[in-house]
Amino acid sequence: MAGPNEVAMNKTILTAGTTWLGIIAQNDRVAVDFLLSRPEVNPERIGCIGLSLGGLRSNYLFGLDARIKVGVVAAFSTTYNEMLQQHAHHTWMMYVPRQYEFLDLPDVPSLNAPRPLMIMNCKQDKLFSIAGMQAAEQKLSSIYTKMKAPEKFTARYYDAPHSMTIPMQEDAFAWLEKWLK
Repeated sequence: MAGPNEVAMNKTILTAGTTWLGIIAQNDRVAVDFLLSRPEVNPERIGCIGLSLGGLRSNYLFGLDARIKVGVVAAFSTTYNEMLQQHAHHTWMMYVPRQYEFLDLPDVPSLNAPRPLMIMNCKQDKLFSIAGMQAAEQKLSSIYTKMKAPEKFTARYYDAPHSMTIPMQEDAFAWLEKWLK
């Protein structure tokens, strides 16, 4: 239902001098501000996890906010090259003008490397190609290896459609628990 409204919404957002993804990223950082204002929250034990568009959000929050100690990105890992070649099935509002000139999608979470990062890919995902998933994995793996922290990066593949199954959730929670304890 939102599709027909994307053009008007994006024109409004761009005219205001920002992007939809910029608004989302800022909102997520404000959520971390609030979380850290709580006395029961340990600022050294903050992680993020997201599926699909939430995976994109985790990708950016992890990369842009050093307060995030561990990240999990589910069902949103590819490179711009692969995504653009297959005429992505997603909203174009998630793109940042000229970002690809400077940062590919896997470069974003690498901004917070070598903090622990798990990428969860779905082999039956209709939104992302296996080639794109593997290209993103290769890029991130190389970065973590160069930083002498290959154990802090993992990319896993699940025989599932675009989703976060119970076994995937269990793996994600185990990853968060491992690095946040």
